[in-house]
Amino acid sequence: MDAETPPVTVIIPTKGRPGKLLRCIRSIPGHINIAVHATCPNAIPDTERNLDVSFGPETIVESFNLLANRVSGDVLPACDDVEFMPGCIEGMTATLASVGGNAVIGSYVANRKHNEDAFVLVGRPMIEERGYLFYPEFLHFFVDFELGRYARSKGKFFYSEESHLVHHHPISSGEFDNTHTQGRMDKWRHDKEVWDRLRGTPPAPRNTTSRT
Repeated sequence: MDAETPPVTVIIPTKGRPGKLLRCIRSIPGHINIAVHATCPNAIPDTERNLDVSFGPETIVESFNLLANRVSGDVLPACDDVEFMPGCIEGMTATLASVGGNAVIGSYVANRKHNEDAFVLVGRPMIEERGYLFYPEFLHFFVDFELGRYARSKGKFFYSEESHLVHHHPISSGEFDNTHTQGRMDKWRHDKEVWDRLRGTPPAPRNTTSRT
């Protein structure tokens, strides 16, 4: 890794989707650290990669915040159904380094229309400034809108257009599983109330489909 490139860890919560998680892991360059928080050991696939693994019943947002606090350096929060294209993470880290490290760097989702803050690299100083990675009252949704809006309000959101990834969301891929039926609408209603209380109507960036 280039001495000027900030250290980065891809952090991934996962629940019973070892095949999807394995695809994600295989798309991450070997010099990038990976930390995973899973609901049970069976969620972790066989892989030669050195993973920092923990287990617990936390929600998605709790898991992301737990992982962000456990590792050092910058973090790239990822769903387990994401596949990074070659050069994606390197492009994001280079952009973060070029703006001083205290920022949020967006990426381009190649197979779906997403908001530019759907999948981001977050500098460690930004996490320390906020006191958390994702707003802790959320259960699952709107975390990307909230973080992106915060970063923009500080002039600290930047976009790495050359950093491409694929999100194998079931709407695009047809890869439905049990996680897509476990109280999602109840979580969405809860999180929408939190979002409306915090910020009002979500902003309208170039694309407007949440990553979730």
